[in-house]
Amino acid sequence: MGRSPFVRKNTLWMSTVATLIGLVFTVLAFLHDGQPSGWTAFYESAVPSQPGQDWNLAVQILAPVVLFTGLWYLVEQIKARRKVDRILGLEKKSEFNERLPEAREEIPKLPNRYEERLDEKQKDFRSRR
Repeated sequence: MGRSPFVRKNTLWMSTVATLIGLVFTVLAFLHDGQPSGWTAFYESAVPSQPGQDWNLAVQILAPVVLFTGLWYLVEQIKARRKVDRILGLEKKSEFNERLPEAREEIPKLPNRYEERLDEKQKDFRSRR
């Protein structure tokens, strides 16, 4: 089952946002020592602290998960885009047809415009015969 059109279109920026949020909260969670200070005021307001409850531990566990998940999808998206762009840039029909299955494998991860570009390139090669 493929990704929804919204997710396909916005994976790059969503993974970038998740990576940045994960990075910020990971750094703040591990640097936060429980004492109020000016530079961690945002973190202190975002993570509630009540006697007997250590929410910082939950953030120390979840923030790296968000960071690595965001990084995973960010790297996957960049690699897929580069691979498909390289295949779309091929000028020889034989090379293009040889690498077409690789591009078709990456297309479901990318926005719909990549599929349209790939179809257009195929039509272009068919008309050149």
